[in-house]
Amino acid sequence: MAKTIRKGGQNSTEKLTKLAQFKVESYVGSSLPLWRVDRRQMGAFLCIASNDVPPAVSKRVILNVNFAPTVKVPNQLLGAPLGTDVKLKCYVEAYPNTINYWIKNRGEMLLDGPKYAIREEKTSYKVSMWLTIRQFSASDIGTYNCVSTNSLGKSEGTLRLYEIKLTSYSEDFTNQISVAGGLTEAAKGQTANLLSSRKLLCFVLCYLSVTMLT
Repeated sequence: MAKTIRKGGQNSTEKLTKLAQFKVESYVGSSLPLWRVDRRQMGAFLCIASNDVPPAVSKRVILNVNFAPTVKVPNQLLGAPLGTDVKLKCYVEAYPNTINYWIKNRGEMLLDGPKYAIREEKTSYKVSMWLTIRQFSASDIGTYNCVSTNSLGKSEGTLRLYEIKLTSYSEDFTNQISVAGGLTEAAKGQTANLLSSRKLLCFVLCYLSVTMLT
């Protein structure tokens, strides 16, 4: 009788670790040794027993690896105009499950409500955290922290939010017209100078030709 152990998940071709230096699709044996497991080995393992007499029998085993949270922040510095909605984002990896929350300027925990919209999305040991600040104002400028904690530890990420000041459209449009007008006038002047130089050169060449003929 042969026993084959495979590892895989949803739409996954993830490979087993047989030894530290080898990776295989499957492993034949009644037991599967794994050394120094980490989060990459987490998932479902399928143990299949078969011999010359069908059918084969299989057993699904889930491996979970416990580890403290790690937090990643894709954008640590964010700017936005006043009056807009601003979305902050953090990525968390941890197992077992975590408690996640947001704080502002090292103060109290932010709560979901009219001012803030807080959302989480969990997939396996990964969690995506979002904080949406509605109607961004001057009082919202500052430092925000996404915090994640479980029984093995705690981690946090830092995001800094600042105001982007917008100039009026009319001033920008006027400046663009002025610059464009100046470039146009400069181009006209260069064209006129070029034509004058060409006329002078033509006159000199014609004069020399007539002189040589006479």
